[in-house]
Amino acid sequence: MKQYPYAALAVTLLSPSLSLAAEPTALDPVVVTATRTATPVSAVNAAVTVIDREQLRLLQAGDLGDALALVAGIDVIRSGGPGQSPLTVFIRGAESNQTLVLVDGVRLNDGINSLAAIEDIPLESIERIEIVKGPRSAQWGADAIGGVVNIITRGQSASGLHGELAARAGRYQTRDYSGRLGYRDADGGLSLSLQQQDSDGYPPFAGSSLKAGHENLALSLNGDAQIGANRFVVSHLQAEGNTEYLGSAFATSTSHYDFNRRASRLAWTRPVLGAWTSSLALQLGGDARDEQQLGFGSRPDYYHTERRALDWQNDLDLGAHRLTAGLSYQDEDTEASVSDARFNESTLSKALFVQDALRHGAFSALGALRYTDHDSFGGYTTGALDLAYDLLPSLTVGIGYGTAFRAPNASERFLSFPAFSFFANPDLDPEKSRNLEASIKARLGRSQTLALHAFENKIKDLIGTATDASFNTTYVNVDKAKISGVELDYQLALAAWSLGLNGSLQNPKNEMTGERLLRRASKSLTANLSRRIGEHRLGLNVQAVGDRDDVDFGSFPSQPVKNGGYTLVNLTGELKLPQGWSLSAKVENLLDRDYVTVFGYQQSGLATYGTLRWTW
Repeated sequence: MKQYPYAALAVTLLSPSLSLAAEPTALDPVVVTATRTATPVSAVNAAVTVIDREQLRLLQAGDLGDALALVAGIDVIRSGGPGQSPLTVFIRGAESNQTLVLVDGVRLNDGINSLAAIEDIPLESIERIEIVKGPRSAQWGADAIGGVVNIITRGQSASGLHGELAARAGRYQTRDYSGRLGYRDADGGLSLSLQQQDSDGYPPFAGSSLKAGHENLALSLNGDAQIGANRFVVSHLQAEGNTEYLGSAFATSTSHYDFNRRASRLAWTRPVLGAWTSSLALQLGGDARDEQQLGFGSRPDYYHTERRALDWQNDLDLGAHRLTAGLSYQDEDTEASVSDARFNESTLSKALFVQDALRHGAFSALGALRYTDHDSFGGYTTGALDLAYDLLPSLTVGIGYGTAFRAPNASERFLSFPAFSFFANPDLDPEKSRNLEASIKARLGRSQTLALHAFENKIKDLIGTATDASFNTTYVNVDKAKISGVELDYQLALAAWSLGLNGSLQNPKNEMTGERLLRRASKSLTANLSRRIGEHRLGLNVQAVGDRDDVDFGSFPSQPVKNGGYTLVNLTGELKLPQGWSLSAKVENLLDRDYVTVFGYQQSGLATYGTLRWTW
């Protein structure tokens, strides 16, 4: 494979005749994920990236993975084309089940494998994506070791009645239709979105001619109302459909499964006394995958998660201090059948969290603690401390320390195969991490920002397997890893031009073997530049990724392999037409590069897509 192409990327960036990808957000957007309260990015010590609605619209991403892949330090690993599962995300080299994914603050990770099915999230329902790198268990609980991805759904901001219709088509017989209707007056607003996605896909395995298609029908509802001093907010996101897949590279026919993903939230907020505000949120989540053919059992396999949660948060603004405290209650039901091995279990977890955000002159600090009482392992406390100092009004240095954990999932605790001498372990401890981070943030005039983050994340009690003298295999807390790295982010917003550059160098290492963790790139670099020409926009994004270690499971015994580095270039554009119409186009993988993120699985070659949109 080709070497990491720094020279080619530099030439691309310096060429004045090119216009690179999705336009960056405002230089100091307000986010809620980093601290659970609305906070400008400039006041957050952690590494934060925001992908807003305008960026998503210009990117014309096929799914959430396409958008996340443009953030350096995030490895998006695909096992084939549209809808293929799993579509996994590694943030800062941490495992995919150590990334917490939220929808409007509602946990999306399933209880079976601790993974979030981001391949099924409809992009037309998304207002923005907030990405916080580094541990956030003190704020959000389990699974936030590598970072948090919070998907904020679209509401209605403009007054009156508004709507939108869009149709998208392209390679692999892609058909995507969406509609949205919203209304807002002085007392509140309501927005409803529908999206239907269909694709014939392409053969997931190299050398196979069998395509794997995908269809997905998604609904999103978002509303808010102000009744006296009380504010009510409701959101619901649901996606259901069917996905084809190949069980192996030698399969002679496709298999398929039905899926249903849901995340709902109803929140009530009101002032209590003076600067004290209280919020109570009911959260409902569900994740279901039902195979539509027999596997190795007497009935088709299935995986179901149902989750109910209650979250009570109190915020007290005392000027220099902003105090946050609350309680969290979660009841999770998991049920699965795999080759006739079955379980049906409930898991209860409760948490108490407190946080203090302090600002005194040039000094700022954020301290957070969370105590979790979990059915599986009992009590566990996580914490975070971020300190920052303004050397100049435009230059801030910071240091932070945080701990996080991943709770053992239902498969690890309950799914046994006695016929094969493989046993679950209900007594597993959580995976635990300790992260140390230093940062420098600079604002270069009114139009530029620069941020540098260096981190070291040590993770212990990783869950692996062990075999005893009687050849019985079970899950145990045995492995440990250390991930260190440096990230650089530069943003420029100048007149009609916008430029974003971000790069990552990291060393994700298994400390038991000394080897690099599988499917993590040690270096990545992305560039996004866009230009407005009147109401029209042009863009081009460049993604350069280093090689990754992998395993060839098709050989016996399995052999280590290396997936080569690659450079991807996407060209996008949007043409504004009269009376609310617009026409967008995208050329994906402009250079038609052959590349893989999982050994043996193909990725898309050069592909073109077009979108016709009417907004009123």
